[in-house]
Amino acid sequence: MVHGTQPPRRMRFSFESRCRLVSLVLAGQSPQAAAAACGASRATGYRLWRRYREGGWAALADRAPVPKCQPRRLPLELEQRILAAREAAKAGPLIVAGQLGLPASTVWKVLRRYGVSRLPRPARGPVVRYERVRTTEAKAKEVRGIIDGMITTAKRGDLAARRRLISQLPREPLIVEKLMGELSEKYAERSSGYTRIVKIGERLGDAAPLVQIELV
Repeated sequence: MVHGTQPPRRMRFSFESRCRLVSLVLAGQSPQAAAAACGASRATGYRLWRRYREGGWAALADRAPVPKCQPRRLPLELEQRILAAREAAKAGPLIVAGQLGLPASTVWKVLRRYGVSRLPRPARGPVVRYERVRTTEAKAKEVRGIIDGMITTAKRGDLAARRRLISQLPREPLIVEKLMGELSEKYAERSSGYTRIVKIGERLGDAAPLVQIELV
């Protein structure tokens, strides 16, 4: 049980807290005594004092929680290949891993490290506005579930449903009105399956499968 006056283990101190601890050491206290006065461990006191002696006050700034030594990390060249394959294929870790012959978990960790583990969400507005849009099969399958969910929400017809649609389409008031009015009435007797996907060929250049997603 943690005492109410003691900080939790591995608590991250702010820059001001680190400077205060070091200031106490500069005032004549030992690193251990200064750490105790700030609610830190003895090891933290000596570590911050060492950082100050090596780099001054700037060395006490926040650092990314990444270990200095990562012996099992992939080479930078391979990470760049994974990022390039992701950009070219516009696909998830499973497909990229199959193209490069790497484990999907490894590819996912690299994409997550660089902040690109999620594909940008496809636009939902054009499908509702024009009721049919040509795009790649991967994007169509992703947007299909989103459109079906929005129509199901619109069929509830209450204020909470309208607010939810506005949060999903903040700059599309006309589409929100179409969902709440025309489409909710059109699919009143249908419980699901408001869209269909029709294959129309392949895209020139990368041969990505093209489809047309449309409202039923």
